[in-house]
This record gives sequence, structure tokens and C-alpha cells, in this order.
Amino acid sequence: MREKGFEVFSYQSVPEPEVVGKDIFMFSFDALPEPKDFANLRESYKAAGLVCCYNERSVARYHAIAIKAKEYDVKFLRPGIGIESMLEYLDIWFTDQIILSKPVIGVFASIPGAGATTVAALIARQIGGILLGLNVFNPGWTKPALTLDEIRIRLSQKKFTLHDLKKSAVDLSGTIYLPGNTDPLIAMDFSEDEIEFLLDSVSSEKTVVADFGAIPYSAAWSVGLQRSSIRIMVAHPNHELQLKRLMQLSSDLGVEPRHWFLLGNKLRGDDLPIQTMARSIGMQTLPLAGLSWRDPENHFFLPLNKKEHELLQRTVSLFEQE
Repeated sequence: MREKGFEVFSYQSVPEPEVVGKDIFMFSFDALPEPKDFANLRESYKAAGLVCCYNERSVARYHAIAIKAKEYDVKFLRPGIGIESMLEYLDIWFTDQIILSKPVIGVFASIPGAGATTVAALIARQIGGILLGLNVFNPGWTKPALTLDEIRIRLSQKKFTLHDLKKSAVDLSGTIYLPGNTDPLIAMDFSEDEIEFLLDSVSSEKTVVADFGAIPYSAAWSVGLQRSSIRIMVAHPNHELQLKRLMQLSSDLGVEPRHWFLLGNKLRGDDLPIQTMARSIGMQTLPLAGLSWRDPENHFFLPLNKKEHELLQRTVSLFEQE
């Protein structure tokens, strides 16, 4: 934090309100004396910017604590948050800075198999970007290649560069692709710092299109929600219930549905229009609002008809203006 320009003072015990004054008071939830009462805390530190760091990982999760913190204007940092994301939150909350996001287009799916990898690949090829498989549960790739799990140690040691990626990644007709994690035993071992380091390392030259998959309890999914400048959710009208729950989670984490684009996949003529579904949830749509259903084909890049290709071009042209 000091390297980012913050003046930091550490305390072994909770400082008195007179010491904090109007400054930012960042504290661990565990460090609060019992009973842990945000109302009394806010009453005592009326002028301070309060930030609660919640580090407990449990089945109960943290959303109830976050809601109570918000009620009393106490900012909340979720468990496992990466350093860069934490600093970005602090800037937004307390310095009124406009944070220029890294050029990351995040593609997510409502359920596994909805088509996030397919859509991410189409966008990456069209935009001439780098395709990162950051789905830690289902890589969407079955051929031998350098994959996300094989570079995890280098990510934790911060020894991976764009040059390393270009040298070892899959080359798909000019599109640089790093497939996702193929080791299910370490799916939950990735940290947000590791994913953030990877994004920062490879996004210096080209736009990054990242496939973050469908499981919201991974470090990659959380980073994708925070760091993506454009968020695309791939879904089918039959996934409305799952989609609503994901948007509620996204809202709880500070990203309202209006900051998402909904893109339908595997659509048939009698399906509910994606635009209608998006409006009902509060999401937005793109010129390429959906891809029609077709017989399974052994193509990594989904063949598009003329209309779909034109809409993809229009969509990508909007991204290039970002």
C-alpha cells in the first residue's frame, strides 16, 4: 500500500477514535472486540472511512456480514481479495479517482457448457487479442498444450511474462491461447493475486479476452468480475433462474446487472428473445445478442453465418472504441 502512495500506520490494538479522526480505518473483522457491532463502531468513528477486511472462509460465506457492514457505511473487502483489486477499491471509495481498467473482456457462463469458451474465442479472433482460459473447473480444451495449471508455480513466484506466453501458448490461426486449468485437484488453490498477475503480465500489448467459466467461487471468477472492463454473460433462456442468482451475487460484490451484457447461445426460433430476458433482469445486450443452435461440430472457432459474422464485427468495433 505504501508503494501506491498510501501513508500507513499499523496498530496492535484498535486505536481510539481521536487517533483515527477523518482518516481511513482498515481493520480485520476478527480484530473487533465482542460483540462485533457495526452500529456502535460507526457511532464511535463518525468521521472515519471504515473498511472491514473479512478473512474467514466458511460454508456460511460472508454475505450477511457484508450486508450489515453496508447498512452502517462500512466498506467491505471479501476474503481472498487480491492486492490490486483492494487498492482499486480504496481509490474508488476514498480518492474519487476514475480507475482505467485494464483492457480485459471477461466472458462468463450461466452454467457449465453454456458456451463461454466458444464466445470468448470468437471475440478474441475477431479483435486480434489474447485468449486466456481462466476457467479453473473446465478448460474447454482437450488437446495437449501448455495450460493454466502448468504455469501456476510461476504465477505464484511472479515469473511469467508475455514473452513466455507467446513462446509456449497455443497458436490458433494467429490467436494466442492459453487453455484453462486441467487439474481438478487444484481448482480452488489459485489465488486472486496469481490471476491478477497473469492479467497484468499479458495485457500490455493487446486486448485480453478471458474465459472465466461458470463457477463463481473461484479466484479467477472474482478477479474477472472486478477487473473486466467489459463483462459478457453467455446463457440460454432456460437458465433464467441461475442467471438471476449470479446477478444477485454480482450485485452483492458491487457490480450491478446493468454493467453486464447478456449473450444467448444455442438458441432456437421458439426461445424467449434474449433482449426480453436481459430487460427483465436489468442487463444489456450487444449487436450480437445471440448465436443460433447448430449440430455439434468439431471446430474450436464456431462457424458463423453471414448475419452472425456481421453482428460480431459490429460488436467488436464497439469494444475497440473502449
